[in-house]
Amino acid sequence: MFWLTRGPAGRVGQAGVPTVCWPIMAMFLVELSKRVGRAVYRKPASIPVIFREGLAMRLAVMLIHKLGLQAGGMTLSMLRRANMLAEQGWDARVVTTEPNALYASVDRHYRSIGRLREGARIQNLWDYLRDCNTPDDVVIPPLPEPPEGSYAAPTRADGRGKRFFMPHLNVYKEYWEWREDDSLSYRDIFDDAHVRIRRLVYDERSTLWREISYDAYGNKIRQDRFLTVDGYCYLTRWITIQEQQVTTALYFDRNSGSVHEFRSQTELEVWALNKLAKEGDRAPLFIGDGIGGIRTLPQVFENDAVRVMQIHSNHFSGPRDQGGELRKDHADVFRRANEVDRVVLLTEEQRSDVVAEFGNADRYAVIPHVEDARPVSGIERDPHRVVSATRFAPEKRLDLLVDAFAKVVRRVPKAHLVLVGDGPERAALASRVTSHSLEEHVTFEPWSSRVDVEYAASAVSVLTSSFEGYALSIGESLVQGTPVVAFDVKYGPRQQLADGGGVLVPFGDVSKLAAAITTLLENPRLQRETAERGRANVFEQRSSDRVYARWVSLVESVMADRAGCDG
Repeated sequence: MFWLTRGPAGRVGQAGVPTVCWPIMAMFLVELSKRVGRAVYRKPASIPVIFREGLAMRLAVMLIHKLGLQAGGMTLSMLRRANMLAEQGWDARVVTTEPNALYASVDRHYRSIGRLREGARIQNLWDYLRDCNTPDDVVIPPLPEPPEGSYAAPTRADGRGKRFFMPHLNVYKEYWEWREDDSLSYRDIFDDAHVRIRRLVYDERSTLWREISYDAYGNKIRQDRFLTVDGYCYLTRWITIQEQQVTTALYFDRNSGSVHEFRSQTELEVWALNKLAKEGDRAPLFIGDGIGGIRTLPQVFENDAVRVMQIHSNHFSGPRDQGGELRKDHADVFRRANEVDRVVLLTEEQRSDVVAEFGNADRYAVIPHVEDARPVSGIERDPHRVVSATRFAPEKRLDLLVDAFAKVVRRVPKAHLVLVGDGPERAALASRVTSHSLEEHVTFEPWSSRVDVEYAASAVSVLTSSFEGYALSIGESLVQGTPVVAFDVKYGPRQQLADGGGVLVPFGDVSKLAAAITTLLENPRLQRETAERGRANVFEQRSSDRVYARWVSLVESVMADRAGCDG
């Protein structure tokens, strides 16, 4: 029997909660599997708990809404921090809040390319709740079968999409789509009027993960349900049609027989994060890497959690300088700084600007991103190769780099520019290359997980962003002994290259940008000396030991503040 308990807001309900028989069914199926030899699903083993002086491993959670397979600067910085903490004995998790069934494959992807190391992991919050309600041994349900007797009509050339029509009347009832690995992605269910009424979402094992119910027009979500491998519904959400906001969420705890009710998605996430905070040592570290973390982190109190908001980028939306218009989501974090334990910025200059605007100096700390790259060997450096590895987006101003390179090749005819990446500006950049007749001097290459090789093979790297928070590409380039030419913008390049490692150029000055690139290409000795100074600074300021010590100092200062208040 299930009992309804209070959620964070104190709502209580008792009527109309049905008796749930799934636990009994699951026990029956497990026993049946033992007798008839059916396959049994075993929950993926979590990272082993390490005990130190009788206490469990300390937990570190880096909170973000979603992660993709192509890692940008924020993703890389989070993975590097997770690796750093894991190496020091922490249970380090990058936790996503997006309802997506495929984060186990995202974890494997980053491991396969060396971005995620032993002891660190990517964990989806929904999968965490799913695992909490999945017994150690449950029967894997059989793969779903198409409607009996139905006709299948392929909709894609690769055969990964099919429509199913009911026999005789030939009414369109279901659409199925498979992933490239042949696992079932989802099924759409239609009524007789060809209106979608449900979508069944499957995980990479083709087991049902989420069931979505739609409105009368088949476009807006009305309700969704989240299920364990054996089909137990551990969570359901009721959603408004127009605003698509969660009004009620019900969590069915399979272990205790209780039901928790929440009034919003935020309440649900707060409760789940507090549940997570109870794992491991006292004072787990929660870092809001996604700017939306300010919605939930102030309410995470369990186990004396240390709550930190991390700022990854420039906080101005207009001119990227003091006095410009503030980005609303960042301003909200600064106004609510007293609601978390610390707000971490990447440079002293940004901290100074924020404190000047918002005060509360004791709430702000400066910790740069850790640099874990190592010099690669066996790569021959091309003395005429210039590289820029970035997203092809308007704020990256690669158009100005192409303009500057037209001037460079007049002085250095063998110069060759390699643009590594992709993005919405790809076509416009290609057109600009053509307009300058640079087809033989500019090459586009897709994004590579081995960007270190790209830097090691180049004489110079260039960063032309109109703003930055802290450019990981600068450190990656310098570690490979490649000097950097960058626009002098807040906040990263200005501080990262202040003590050597490259040349700062006034923003937008194409002539000076071209001159800086040309000077380095024409002076190999200057290249080496400039890069060596920068590499020494990177290893001095951003080594794993140095950055870890700053995070430990932050946690200790928070605990000291709390002890002082208690005293």
